[in-house]
Amino acid sequence: MSGLSPTQGSVEPERIVAMQQRHLVGMGMRMTLANHRPHELWSAFMPRHREIEGRSNELRFDVKYYDGGLDLKTFSPAVEFLKVAAVETEEGVSAPVGMANYTLPEGDYAVFLHRGPTRYFPQTMRAIFQDWLPRSAYRLADRPHFEILRPDWDPSDENGEEEIWIPITEQENETR
Repeated sequence: MSGLSPTQGSVEPERIVAMQQRHLVGMGMRMTLANHRPHELWSAFMPRHREIEGRSNELRFDVKYYDGGLDLKTFSPAVEFLKVAAVETEEGVSAPVGMANYTLPEGDYAVFLHRGPTRYFPQTMRAIFQDWLPRSAYRLADRPHFEILRPDWDPSDENGEEEIWIPITEQENETR
């Protein structure tokens, strides 16, 4: 396994996936990293997630939709995004009142594994975006970023694991 633990300094993807479109139902909230409120979002969603019919599995999705894509050159903690707490469903499932339908479009993703409590998550993300991505054969694609959480996931678990899905596309060869 090549996921990042709090004591490692670099990271490699577990795999590169050509993902098919996925359908989600959940709750969204606009936020920034400077005003990050995931606990508020998940606290509203979790008591109601069993209301969602047509679930494909028991996994939970933590999705970030960046308006106009994520540009690492201009990214700052003030960049706003839509954060969604959701579950995967079959196509055409109706969202309960107070929830909405979301789509993860098809495309290539680099899948990383974060090991450990969420307090080390920013370290993992820095390693992905500052170490792996610049030296890889890929660049960011304009699609949602997301994490997949197992049903027993606990943000304080010292041995917790979550998958980080980063949208990618191959670098274009530049000829001069």
